[in-house]
Amino acid sequence: MPCAYEMVSKVCGEDQASVISLSNNTIRRRVDDMASDILSQVTTEIKESSYSKFSLQFDESCDVASCAVLLGFVRYVHQDKIKEEFLLCEDLLTTTKGEDIFNIINSFFTTNGLD
Repeated sequence: MPCAYEMVSKVCGEDQASVISLSNNTIRRRVDDMASDILSQVTTEIKESSYSKFSLQFDESCDVASCAVLLGFVRYVHQDKIKEEFLLCEDLLTTTKGEDIFNIINSFFTTNGLD
């Protein structure tokens, strides 16, 4: 709750932080909306890049609950500047085999219209 209050006060201003509902569902929905918007912006910038190439880096890690997750970062050129962005964080539900990782990456690219 304190973290959410600080987020809202930074984004919307201190006066708005006290009037915004901070229930679990509201916070989750807003975080999901922000994440979706950022993903949309990053994929749009990649597609509109003056260079058709980009660099990917993936890493398998474990979270605090010892669940395996796949993290992905992308580096690309946007408006003549090199940008590096966090691209994805997906749970590896079954195993951490190369086939599972490939399927997650392939699904992500297909869903987001990246080549």
